Amino acid sequence: MSRALLPFTLLLLGVSSSFAGLSGQELLHLDERLLSLDRLSLKGGVDRARPDTPELWSRSLVEPIKPSVGPENAGLRSLLVPGLGQLALGNRRGWAYAGLELLGWLWYFDRRVKGTDLRREYRDYAWQKARLQSGPRVDGDFDYYEVMSQWERSGHFDLDLGREGTQPELNPSYYNGLIWTRALGIFSVGQSSGPGDPEYESAIRYYEQYAYGTGFLWSWTGTPGGRSTYADIIRKSDDRFRQARNAVGFVIANHLVSAADAFVSGRAGLDIETHVGPGMGGSGVMLAARLGTSWH
Repeated sequence: MSRALLPFTLLLLGVSSSFAGLSGQELLHLDERLLSLDRLSLKGGVDRARPDTPELWSRSLVEPIKPSVGPENAGLRSLLVPGLGQLALGNRRGWAYAGLELLGWLWYFDRRVKGTDLRREYRDYAWQKARLQSGPRVDGDFDYYEVMSQWERSGHFDLDLGREGTQPELNPSYYNGLIWTRALGIFSVGQSSGPGDPEYESAIRYYEQYAYGTGFLWSWTGTPGGRSTYADIIRKSDDRFRQARNAVGFVIANHLVSAADAFVSGRAGLDIETHVGPGMGGSGVMLAARLGTSWH
């Protein structure tokens, strides 16, 4: 009859090996006294009079799984390098966070490179198709190229180079003309005002600050459809740079989520507790297992 329980003993060892593979810990320790053929014999029953019986039949055969690093340490590792804390805890989910980190940076550099290429393209296009090349090429800032996509012509900066001082563009349908019209309104320049009047001089200073000078004038009138094509290139470039910023946000979020996950995983331990006790009716043995989560 004792040999009949040998398969049951092997089953216990198999369960122990399975849990060891899942947790990365050593094989579950089963007290050899509990697995002896004499102890497991249905014929022999359970000896309740032996002093070691309460200890043997009530003990946990599977120790709670303890992480190799603390929750704070695991969280800090994943905050610095996503997935590192999970891997230190023996959790393969860390590879997923590491993969997302790599994809995020690849996405960022790809968008940055393409955005930079498109920026170079629309600057070249503007120089070749619209800008009035009165001297060496000087690239403007981002706002300058945005304004070029919205206005057909800049107009003149100085209508009469032969006269002393700046003679502003007067046509408000041109960009520089709009700036002068705005300056007149801001400083309340009257119809009779002219050079030398405080209001007029203040308006001139405003115009010279915000209107585009000789080296940055443009006109799309000689390139039908050119401004539309140019605006489309700018839009594509803006989209690529915006996607690059989104990629940075994705990377930051991956760091934070990975850190939080590692911290929680470090706090939560898996308890697998197994008890061996008398079988039904006081004969044989009974195996009971409990799977749960404990917090350290």
